[in-house]
Amino acid sequence: MSIPIKFIPRKQAGRPSDARVLAYETGTPIASPSRDPDGWFTTLATTKVRVFKVRDVDIALRFSLALPLEYARGTYVPFHLTVTCDDEQTIDLLCTPGAFAVLLDRRLHISEPSGRRADDDRGNGPDTVGMGRYWRPESDGEGPNTRVFEGEIVVGSQLLQSFTYPKLHLQYAVIVTVHADGITPLSKDPIFSVPVEVVYFPPRGVKPIAYAPKRGDESLQYIGNKPPILMVDL
Repeated sequence: MSIPIKFIPRKQAGRPSDARVLAYETGTPIASPSRDPDGWFTTLATTKVRVFKVRDVDIALRFSLALPLEYARGTYVPFHLTVTCDDEQTIDLLCTPGAFAVLLDRRLHISEPSGRRADDDRGNGPDTVGMGRYWRPESDGEGPNTRVFEGEIVVGSQLLQSFTYPKLHLQYAVIVTVHADGITPLSKDPIFSVPVEVVYFPPRGVKPIAYAPKRGDESLQYIGNKPPILMVDL
């Protein structure tokens, strides 16, 4: 016996830092993690890549997401990426368009009767629902071996909010991988995977704005055959 239900959670995003609120209100650039450390979540990583299939190079990365790590549908996920590498050719390759993929991924889990969590057998594994755009800011504080990028991901207005229900768990994460021409990552795992929440309403009294250059809509709201409204029989 199955009983159809419709579960629509509605949560409001937490208030961002005062510096970020001021930037939204005045239309000025968002303060970087170095200028507003309390307004960002920052994580570090070092990864090894193979350049033109002949030599291995280490790169160090610092990735920041605007706090709190919950973003309303129809708004934006601001991010900041700093890349450091002692190899001049590699750092140049990492500055080419599309060298990094910054993605918003969605994953649906269904709990088995035993209580053990398992991925949905019907194909609801990792599912990219947003693609970030990034650019080099005018004032970036770069050094000779360092490049700085800032960017944002559009959160689709039809995405379902993150939630945990007795048998269902809908989760999101921001994923960062390398896709530069001439560079092959030696690890198949993402460089960064940061869990985030998608919520229904933006922060009270705050209107997030977009900063990406106007070049048409490059956001990916849905990839594959996942519908915007989740339908599951329990």
